[in-house]
Amino acid sequence: MNKVLLSLILLLSLSSAYAGSCLEDVAACKVKAEQGNADAQYKLAGTYNFGKSGLEDYKQALKWYRKAAEQGHANAQYNLGAMHATGKIVFNGNKYVSLQDHKQAVKWYRKAAEQGYATAQ
Repeated sequence: MNKVLLSLILLLSLSSAYAGSCLEDVAACKVKAEQGNADAQYKLAGTYNFGKSGLEDYKQALKWYRKAAEQGHANAQYNLGAMHATGKIVFNGNKYVSLQDHKQAVKWYRKAAEQGYATAQ
């Protein structure tokens, strides 16, 4: 995928991604996420992914996007794909690793697209 197209896709998703965060009450959002609420999982992931409330943590964002995506949450599927497409860097044990995995990106973009998520299409 060319870099200009990827940049455009990511810019289009930023406005919806910011809407998907736990700005009001992170603790309450986390409780709901831990109880399996896919929308809360998506919002918590966005909080970690975009550093809302000073909580930037890509590893946690990946974890919560994946949980929501596996429940069929289209926005989470798209954002999980975006994390794999851009290659966010996470600390894994004793070293930093890239999440870049184009096969995973396509897999999650496709799942979101199949649900009618326009940006993924």
